[in-house]
Amino acid sequence: MQVNAISLKIRLILSMVLLSIFSIATVGWFAHAQLIKRFDEGIANDVAMHINKGVSTYIATYGSWEEAEKKESLFHFLEKHPEITHKPHSDEEGLFHLLGSNTLSKEIDDTDHKLSMLSMQFHLFDPQFRSLVDLPPYRRGFTVLDEDRNSLKPILMNGKVVAYFLMAKNIIHSPVDDAYAALIRNSLITGSIVAALMALVVGSLMSLRLVRRLEQLTEAVNAIDTGQMNQFVEHAGNDEIGKLAQAFNRMSERLYLADKHLRESHQQIEEQAKLLKEQSFRDPLTRLYNRRYIDQTGTKTFEHAVRLNQPFSAMIGDIDFFKSINDRFSHAIGDLVLQEVATILLQQTRTTDIVARYGGEEFVILFPEVAISKAAFCCEQIRLAITQHNWQPIHPELQVSISIGLAEHTEENSLSTLIRHADLRLYKAKSNGRNQVVSLD
Repeated sequence: MQVNAISLKIRLILSMVLLSIFSIATVGWFAHAQLIKRFDEGIANDVAMHINKGVSTYIATYGSWEEAEKKESLFHFLEKHPEITHKPHSDEEGLFHLLGSNTLSKEIDDTDHKLSMLSMQFHLFDPQFRSLVDLPPYRRGFTVLDEDRNSLKPILMNGKVVAYFLMAKNIIHSPVDDAYAALIRNSLITGSIVAALMALVVGSLMSLRLVRRLEQLTEAVNAIDTGQMNQFVEHAGNDEIGKLAQAFNRMSERLYLADKHLRESHQQIEEQAKLLKEQSFRDPLTRLYNRRYIDQTGTKTFEHAVRLNQPFSAMIGDIDFFKSINDRFSHAIGDLVLQEVATILLQQTRTTDIVARYGGEEFVILFPEVAISKAAFCCEQIRLAITQHNWQPIHPELQVSISIGLAEHTEENSLSTLIRHADLRLYKAKSNGRNQVVSLD
């Protein structure tokens, strides 16, 4: 029994050591990968700046690329002018002292310019996207590939593009960059050894507590991964795990606030987008749908009815003598008439019908799944409701009527054709004396 207890304790300590080493190694690998990524980005940006400066200086010196090449090659020119591409490293001495390397500093001094030139491996193209240098996979005169076109960066002189350049695939690290990476690796190795020794010494006393605290962190991280952003981990003590818990809590709070702000912003954007979309489909005066809505949503509704072989009717109505109403009573009275007619149209139609102000004093109603006979009855009710409406509150002498043309989908292959058919019957209604519904040719 005692052997089993000791064996379990040893297994737990060894597990902690291996877990510590594995965790440190994992974090170190990730940190190292991120560092190299940042280095690569920094080198790429630095090289891009040197390329732009070098090529533009090269062209400016001789007036044009063609003239410059007659005199000397770009790389020969850059080699003669190291001040264009050389980037001093102000932090080298402290880094080399920390690494205990004096020869590396000298090596960098001797090779820095050469490596700076070597790192500037790039493809150069003229404004017509033809290669100006030989660097695989491009030969001189070859046109840039489509997959590389979006990665081209312009070289400008006086606001004019004189060339394009494309960074080569491989980024070459300088000794300084390799020295930083070596320092990180050495630090991670040292930290791993120290962590293993600490786990061996205090593992028997701290194992259960440490495991529990790590479990809490793990549970909190998993909770964040599932979307539960506002996590808090107890951080008793000021040891590494306690500091990690504190850092995690700060990170969790920032993530929670950022996620909350993002969700609120997203909701506001959705609401604003919905409002803008709704406003774009509404007539501002009558609040009915407008012609754009008819052209988009109405067309989809029509095509759906055609596919299912369902009846579909459309009417277009025009307020009789509306210009006379404006001229006689004022445009303000005319606006009130339009608003009142819009209200009557909504009252006399179904929620599934599409009612829109088509333009001026014209209104369009689409009747999905409604045959022309039933639609004609509805239009007649609309006509009567407008004619018999009490218009005296708007003006004592006001009388309003409407002429309506109605058509049903038979062989029309588009909604616009159907509305034109209804419009022809509206014209007939007006020719016959107005204030009537015409549904037959």
